[in-house]
Amino acid sequence: MATTIKKLKPKGGFEINDKRFKIPVHVTSTCPHCGKSVKKKLDETDGESYLSFPKIGVPIDLNFWHYFEGNKHAEADDHEWTVRVILDFTLTLTPEQK
Repeated sequence: MATTIKKLKPKGGFEINDKRFKIPVHVTSTCPHCGKSVKKKLDETDGESYLSFPKIGVPIDLNFWHYFEGNKHAEADDHEWTVRVILDFTLTLTPEQK
C-alpha cells in the first residue's frame, strides 16, 4: 500500500480559526534600542502571548516591548519593536506507514 502526502500552498495562506493560537515555541529577540534580550512565550496560558488567527505561510508580526530600565511607569520610555515570522507546519507518516 502506497501513501503520499502533498503539501499545498494556497494563495494568501491557510488561516487557523483560533483567536488565541498557542504553540510550544519561545521567540527571543534583542532590543534594537538598548540590547536587552526579551523572550516571547507563544505557549503562555496567561493570555498575553499567542498568535491571533494566524495564516500558515504568511508573514506574522510579533510585537516585542519592555520597560526602559529604571522607569517602569512612563509608557513614552518603553522600548518597542516588531519581528516578522512565518508559521509553517509538517505532516508526516508514522514509521509503520512508511
